[in-house]
Amino acid sequence: LLQPAREDACSGALSSALGGGCGSGALLRLWTFWASLYVGWGSASPPCCKQCISPPSHKEHRAHPRILRAPCSALSPLPTALVSRKRAVGPFVFVDHFGPTEVTEDTAMDVGPHPHIGISTLTYLFDGVVLHRDSTGAEQVIHPGEVNWMIAGSGVVHSERGKEALQTLSLDSCPMHGLQCWVALPKDLEDTPASFHHASLGSLPKLGDSLAPSSPEIQTTLVVGSLAGAAVTSVPEPWPMFFLDIVLPREGDQVTVPVPKDWEALVYSVSGITNSSNGLVSNTDAAAVYMPPASEEAALPSSSSKAMDLHITAVEDATRVAVLGGLPLPEARHMMWNFVSADKNKLNAAAKAWAALDREKFPAVVGEPNDDSIPLPPSSAPTKR
Repeated sequence: LLQPAREDACSGALSSALGGGCGSGALLRLWTFWASLYVGWGSASPPCCKQCISPPSHKEHRAHPRILRAPCSALSPLPTALVSRKRAVGPFVFVDHFGPTEVTEDTAMDVGPHPHIGISTLTYLFDGVVLHRDSTGAEQVIHPGEVNWMIAGSGVVHSERGKEALQTLSLDSCPMHGLQCWVALPKDLEDTPASFHHASLGSLPKLGDSLAPSSPEIQTTLVVGSLAGAAVTSVPEPWPMFFLDIVLPREGDQVTVPVPKDWEALVYSVSGITNSSNGLVSNTDAAAVYMPPASEEAALPSSSSKAMDLHITAVEDATRVAVLGGLPLPEARHMMWNFVSADKNKLNAAAKAWAALDREKFPAVVGEPNDDSIPLPPSSAPTKR
């Protein structure tokens, strides 16, 4: 279903598509593993390209696209080499950016049943439609501006069908563009029962009045979590966190995001170029900028109660950024294929259960054929977040 990136991926046409060779500029490059969301995670981290052969502690890496189903591909802002081998921001341990592209029934995203443990999955679309089904019995078509939030807990199985979504809406084609995140559950909630939640269009708080009071044309949407006195109530917030979708129509447009003390944040360019407090972010270069907790800044004593203001300015028209983060989890997280946990033993147990199609651990998805389930990759091994 997915194809791993080649070792020489920064050469030729792919290099042109991503905006040049590796290592250029001071941008924080993204780190993407060979194996991925539906393929499996290797225990060793591959070189980014022939020019970038350092381990993940190296701060400059470029994201390699992964093929979901031609012409759909995905880039991963997380996990990435941020600082000191850090590959999570708040509770966010994985982010996939897919599209933008035009899809038809033959080329739409089509992901068969696959399992998760220990996380919530967050799906948010800028364009397109996807049909979600899972083993809790949920079936939901997601549209732009809506949120699908699935708590995997002790075990869940789900599918993502673009073709069926198009058929449901009697569409021949549509643009496809969005983000999917994995949000690690707190350790004491890892074994919670699976559940599904949906936030409909218009239910998400708009923060433009507080983050950009002098620019009413700037669109600032709180997708999940809480920030600046607002909170998303239609989906759970298992850990202090936030996710902002910010649209800056004109060059020079600016927002100020008050990141609470002890929280960390990631600024990722969905489209266009922005200049943030910690550096330039360009979608062309597939780059993200990390901001550590305010209490870790030398200029701000740990006893201070102040938040850290994150200033984001559009460098060109029609810019869109995602800002996400939260309070760092107290324990490290381990990841193996689609499984995430603070306990490596849970990863191995989940892998064995899925390989055996243990329906007590991973129930079947109603409406999905069992023979379409994605098998456990043979070389899965835990990696640390």
